[in-house]
Amino acid sequence: MKKKKRASMKKRIVWLMVLFLVLGFIPITGQVVNVGIRQHEQLQSDAVEQQTRNTVISPQRGTIYDTNLKPLAESATVETCYLSPVTIPEDQKRLVAQKLSQILGVDYNKTYEQTLKTNQYEVVKKKLEKEDADAVRAFINEFNVKGVHLAEDTKRYYPYGDFLAHVLGFTGTDNQGLYGLELQYDDVLTGTRGRVVTAKDAAGNALPFQYEDYETAQSGTSIVLTIDEVIQHVAEKYLEEAVLQNAVADRGVAIVVDVETGAVLAMAVEPDFDPNNPYTLDYSTQLRIDNIVDDEARSAARNEALQYMWSNKAVTDTYYPGSVFKIFTAAMGLEEGVVKPDDQFYCSGVMQVEEWEIHCHVRRGHGQESFVKGVLNSCNPVFMTVAQRLGSNTFYKYMDAFGFLEKTGIDLPGEAVGIFHTKQNFNIVELSTAGFGQNFSVTPMQMAAGIAAVANGGKLMQPYIVKQYVDNEKNVIKNVEPVEKRQIISKTTSDTLSYILELVVTSGTGSNAYTKGYRVAGKTGTTEKIDKQNKTGLENLRIASFGAYAPANDPKIAVLVLLDEPGGPKKFGGQIAAPVVSKIIEESLPYLGVEPQYTESELQSLDITVPNMIDGFANVSDAKAYLADNGIRCRIIGNGDTVTNQMPRPNTRMPQDGMIILYTNGDAVMNEVEVPNVSGSSPYNANAMITNRSLNFSATGVYNKSGVVAVNQSPAAGTVVPLGTIVTVEFREPTSTVE
Repeated sequence: MKKKKRASMKKRIVWLMVLFLVLGFIPITGQVVNVGIRQHEQLQSDAVEQQTRNTVISPQRGTIYDTNLKPLAESATVETCYLSPVTIPEDQKRLVAQKLSQILGVDYNKTYEQTLKTNQYEVVKKKLEKEDADAVRAFINEFNVKGVHLAEDTKRYYPYGDFLAHVLGFTGTDNQGLYGLELQYDDVLTGTRGRVVTAKDAAGNALPFQYEDYETAQSGTSIVLTIDEVIQHVAEKYLEEAVLQNAVADRGVAIVVDVETGAVLAMAVEPDFDPNNPYTLDYSTQLRIDNIVDDEARSAARNEALQYMWSNKAVTDTYYPGSVFKIFTAAMGLEEGVVKPDDQFYCSGVMQVEEWEIHCHVRRGHGQESFVKGVLNSCNPVFMTVAQRLGSNTFYKYMDAFGFLEKTGIDLPGEAVGIFHTKQNFNIVELSTAGFGQNFSVTPMQMAAGIAAVANGGKLMQPYIVKQYVDNEKNVIKNVEPVEKRQIISKTTSDTLSYILELVVTSGTGSNAYTKGYRVAGKTGTTEKIDKQNKTGLENLRIASFGAYAPANDPKIAVLVLLDEPGGPKKFGGQIAAPVVSKIIEESLPYLGVEPQYTESELQSLDITVPNMIDGFANVSDAKAYLADNGIRCRIIGNGDTVTNQMPRPNTRMPQDGMIILYTNGDAVMNEVEVPNVSGSSPYNANAMITNRSLNFSATGVYNKSGVVAVNQSPAAGTVVPLGTIVTVEFREPTSTVE
């Protein structure tokens, strides 16, 4: 009996031991399963991380070219300094921090903390130029330093500085596009990163090259713009002058469009910024921000200032178009047949619309006038009447057709869309004011595209900036074709309107857009910023604009110039925006190969090339005879036998009726005279004042019309110059009624 009890006890003990063993192995088995299956990928990744070093190779970002393949944004090779802290010997950590802080200007304490970490990759500084990278390399070699490395990288450069800044945009520290075309085409320009994966031994040292895997970085695709660097420079130059001369507070815009294709040849916003240093504000703005005491408010103000500086006003901002919009009301009326050029109107200076009295910009009124004369006078009642004849539905239909109710689709980020009345709220008062461009908003790009459509025979073309994709060898990968969105008005309406708008420049409110040798069709515009005035209590805040195309008889380009909040005494579009348009057209069309067509009076005022009178003539008598035969006046200074100097200089340009000063006194100093101040003078009086001092007079701008006055001169009044120097004087209409 006792034996049976003992046997039974042993069995229980064995089963208990087995049970305990099983229960003990369950957690272990679970852990094995967890480690071997569930954590397999993570552990494998950790093992690879411990056994390899992965170095990223940045790709070369694609170049941005102008239409003639001039590089506007390109990448150059720089280097990144990084640490592998686990491989830096303890006795070198402080040395590394000390030397790198001296060479690279980085913080010593932060760098020393990086050396104490246990990982393989700590960036010390990116975008090192060759000088700094070579200094780091010399330090590594001199002290036989371990764990300090240099890796190839790229840095974005904008060779023309602030040129085309708002269109190009800029990139971040990792070469990602942040603004403008750099953002819009980031996936095209970026390329594909490469990498070097190097095996490491137990101590963290790289093994020989046979343990290295190399993946080549793929360069990004380059893009070619429709922007023409020459025309862009012209637009920026004259827009910047106007912004400064007229103390423009809320920036200016100039857009030049190819009317047939919609290609944007120039898009300027002033003031601009340097995309090489996009976080640098102008001095006055930075000073204002620095004076803000509260840290949070100061940071918010800085961010707001940067966003404002970077924004492309041509596409991101909207504005009341004002009287430039009368181009489109006229186009609607002529196309629908509700008005004809010789239709008669009467303007008393005010028009009653329901309970509202809506005034003309000329309060005394224009009296009896034809439709053509109403366009030349920019008469509000005429355009209110045309809008009412069209009716709300038809007017709304054309607003949609001209693209004012949608984005243009231009390939730039952040494009806004204009704000217009809903159909339900588009009643007779809203219709009447819309007829002359008030109480709704558009973007400058929408306006420029619409003007181009009127010019080209009525086709609305989608504006675009990029025309080609090219590889590193500039071989074309893809062409971007122009997109015709729709036909809006007929060629007949377009031609009729071109005739009327040309008269606006030759005989109406747009005379300051006159351009010698080219027929210009255009329209003035001046709007009051009522909303902002009501919010701020400020007064006389205006937007001056001018829209045009040329040549009027065979349009090639459309130009829009907008000056937002001019602070000077002149605030009307015809006064300050029209001259900018004239200068852009005057320099752009000859460059594009458009031959001028001079009138008889213009031919008589053309400049001639100054002949070289210093070489090739035996004596003074021969030189005088040559000039007389060519109808050029001269004055002799000195008693010598041969011509030794002259003014103006050979091969420069001078007026046909100008005079050349010939010197015969060897090395004698040229006689000099002070340039008179002709500001506000008529062309006749300015000519007399200048030529009476033996200087040459050259007129630009509107100089063949009564009532014009001198507004600019070069050289400036008071400058001392040699006799015979050419003084160029710009004339414009001064009247404040130039809307």
